Amino acid sequence: MDRPLKPVIMSHSGSHPPEPDYSKTENDKPTPTVISMSPEYPKYRNALIIGGVILLLAVFVGGLYLLARHKDWSVRKLVGGDWSSLYAGFYSNRGLTYFRKGQYEKAISAFTKAIEINPTDERAYSTRGLAYAGKSQYSKAISDINKALEINPSDAEAYNNLAWILATCPDARYRDGTEAVELAQKSVDLVLHSQNLDTLAAAYAEARKFEHAITTQEKAIAQLKKEGDARKLIDEFIEHLKSYRNHKPWREKPKTMKE
Repeated sequence: MDRPLKPVIMSHSGSHPPEPDYSKTENDKPTPTVISMSPEYPKYRNALIIGGVILLLAVFVGGLYLLARHKDWSVRKLVGGDWSSLYAGFYSNRGLTYFRKGQYEKAISAFTKAIEINPTDERAYSTRGLAYAGKSQYSKAISDINKALEINPSDAEAYNNLAWILATCPDARYRDGTEAVELAQKSVDLVLHSQNLDTLAAAYAEARKFEHAITTQEKAIAQLKKEGDARKLIDEFIEHLKSYRNHKPWREKPKTMKE
């Protein structure tokens, strides 16, 4: 059976509904009732604010407690201010800035402070090693980078730095092509980067494996272009490649120190 249509409401006269009365004006609208606030409202408002603040504090303290348990930190360190890592990072960044400017003595001093604050900062050890190499103190350089690898055996940058010294050091007493190849290959296996490939090529050249050095250096140049750093290092990488094609290992040139 079909559903019946909704019936039309008829007027009392049985005809169409009455026409709406438009004679009323805006002034005839009923005045809205104003609900007056209870005199107790300010008290309730203050209570709500205080309760919200207490709730936020409880959540904050509870979050610190859970973070302390999860990270194996103490609340004293989190709230009381254990800023050692921050201070160590500050000196480490300062050392890196000095190193990039060729100010190796200042870099060494900054990295030493970072290590005193945080003896497990492998990056400070590794880069201080390069600063020592910049001052031709290769024994200290190798010792520092080995220390970085003791702290973190997966530090690709430390492997790369040590391999570069062993492959290109101007002092023959510290060169070791075979070990340099092994270290550089570990660095490449951990992180495929143009400079790691460049170091591996230098290690092959020091080991007198010039064909491997040439093919690896070509890969380094191709990778460098992919990374977008070609404008900075392309000329240097090409010079390395020319050296290997002439069956000559690359030798790091003494750096100009600006102390």
